[in-house]
Order: sequence, then C-alpha cells, then structure tokens
Amino acid sequence: MVDRTIQTSADMTAVRVAYAEQIKSGNTPENACILATIVYQQRQPTVSFDDARSLVKLLLHAN
Repeated sequence: MVDRTIQTSADMTAVRVAYAEQIKSGNTPENACILATIVYQQRQPTVSFDDARSLVKLLLHAN
C-alpha cells in the first residue's frame, strides 16, 4: 500500500485536468493515466513513478 498522499488540492486538480484533457484528445485511459502521473511527478519530484502512478489511479478511481 502506498503511504504517501496527494500533497495539495492543486496537485489533485492538475492530475484530474491532465487526465480529462488527454481523454478529450482521444488518448486511451491508460495513456491518460501515465501522462497524469507525469504531471503529478513534475509537481512532486521526490515521489517515485510507481508511487505516483498508484496515487493517481486511486485519485482517478475515487471519483
């Protein structure tokens, strides 16, 4: 289980917007998730890709 949390509401918003924009542009959900993970990592560079991806998936599926 990932023990980190999304750091700020701005991070959550950035992830959701990135994902939505990628879906709107015709990307697959998997590719959109990868790109949203990259957005999160740009905001939180100390978080590993695997942890960031887990956090992003949790955030996206929580809605």
